[in-house]
Amino acid sequence: MLEGDSDILGDLYKNCKDAREKIRYAALYAVSRGNDVKTVANIMAVEESTVYDWIHRWEEERNVKDKPRSGRPEKITGEDEKEIRELLDENDPRKHGINTSAYTTRELQIYFAQKGKFIAEETLRVHLVNTGAHYVKAQLVYKEGDLKRQIEFAHNFAFLLERGYFTKIMFLDEMAVSTSARNGYGWTYSQRLVIGAPQSHVEKANYFGAVEVTEGAIIETVRKSAKTDSFLHLLHKIKAKYPDDRMLILMDNGAVHHSSKVDKFFRENDNMKPLFLPPYSPEMNAEEYIHNALREKLLNNRNFRSTKQIGLLIDRFAKRMPSEMIRSIATLIPIEALLSAQPQL
Repeated sequence: MLEGDSDILGDLYKNCKDAREKIRYAALYAVSRGNDVKTVANIMAVEESTVYDWIHRWEEERNVKDKPRSGRPEKITGEDEKEIRELLDENDPRKHGINTSAYTTRELQIYFAQKGKFIAEETLRVHLVNTGAHYVKAQLVYKEGDLKRQIEFAHNFAFLLERGYFTKIMFLDEMAVSTSARNGYGWTYSQRLVIGAPQSHVEKANYFGAVEVTEGAIIETVRKSAKTDSFLHLLHKIKAKYPDDRMLILMDNGAVHHSSKVDKFFRENDNMKPLFLPPYSPEMNAEEYIHNALREKLLNNRNFRSTKQIGLLIDRFAKRMPSEMIRSIATLIPIEALLSAQPQL
């Protein structure tokens, strides 16, 4: 009970200026830290039922302030709006003592609570939507990534394209798939969004995908076999689709991409030139964005009968996706942006 709210309740207690509200937050903070209600009630000199009322109100309203006579919720001021925009643009919650990497309405609520102002999460959500903000899945950029190497790669990639030697540009990547539901976003009128995920007969497999970014095409395979064999199966499918093309094959530095079998394949098929992305640079791999689309549109929140069914659905999804959409999803913008970037000193 309340354990997950300990940080925000502690902040509200420390920053609260109203004496009556401070007592309520102190009681709730004590309960969130593991103290039983009876002990807290005795210390605060109130009835146990009163503490339970405060707990219930906090869980329902996220607020135990005295309600204003007008009954209207606290509004977001023009100054608050400016501050919210600055916070989202800065995107550094840890700078403000909030241990997270990005802002949700909860983290924004904690930020304002630290300043002694409570704003309901729903109020924040509605405000963000109305001012053009988007609730999206974060894109990871690894700090281990070497910016100098990324810039060098971007210029080398642009040089290869300018030469016009390659007729097809393909990005490859893999991900694990499972017949048991993986969680994704969704709307609900309840307090929680619960997705049943059976575990008794879970099948797992490897999805290997390739996106051709000039014409907008997807080639994929879902297999239970070892990763190297699955990856070679994908390479053979690419070769069969584009037998007469000169292909630039871009991929990360995963161990399977450097295996002896894969090296042998590329030696025997000199119209397919491998080019390895810089380490810790998933944002530069256009196939990663196809993976995100597959998760969002097809895989998240769904259970499947078998990995064979997953393969059939992915194949149908890829074939039905218009080439214009594929090109827009498999963006080269992160690479293009590096062409004008300056290495860090």
